[in-house]
Amino acid sequence: MIFGKKEEIDLIPEEQQELKFKKNLFVFPIIFFLIFILELVFFAAVFILKTKEESKDRILQDSITEKNQEWQKVASRAAELKSIKQNLANYKTFNSHYPPIENYLKKIAQALPVTVKITQLSVDSSGYTDLQVEFPQPSDGYQFLEVLKQRKENFSSVNLVSTSKVGENGKFGLKINFVTLP
Repeated sequence: MIFGKKEEIDLIPEEQQELKFKKNLFVFPIIFFLIFILELVFFAAVFILKTKEESKDRILQDSITEKNQEWQKVASRAAELKSIKQNLANYKTFNSHYPPIENYLKKIAQALPVTVKITQLSVDSSGYTDLQVEFPQPSDGYQFLEVLKQRKENFSSVNLVSTSKVGENGKFGLKINFVTLP
């Protein structure tokens, strides 16, 4: 010990120390270089996977947008169809409770003689009918009235309201009300 300090004694030869130092000098940069390369590979893989997933996501978004547009086109038609079905159901329900006016008119037309002309007609949904007719001979009008009274399966409550002479051409008129049965 010189001046109270301990001296370290190195028993490893200087050549081996230099070799170890050179080896460490070579190994550490290689390790850092390998770590750097691995990081590059890792980040490149992450970037590629991210790009691939973004591409898939974009394709899916486009597909969803396209499908939504198709659904919007179909949705408006579906709403129209639903509305039509509802209206048809309402019409059928109404017709089951109140037979169509055409049925009443057909029955009246079948009872109407050829010489009798309808001048005014009012039929409601329950079949109540106000009818005004014109004809050349009084017998034609009364024949029509009798036909209505005889056809009890088609007409009820046949009532003669009034008779009249129509205009100067010698025609006659009847005003009748009755119920046309469904």
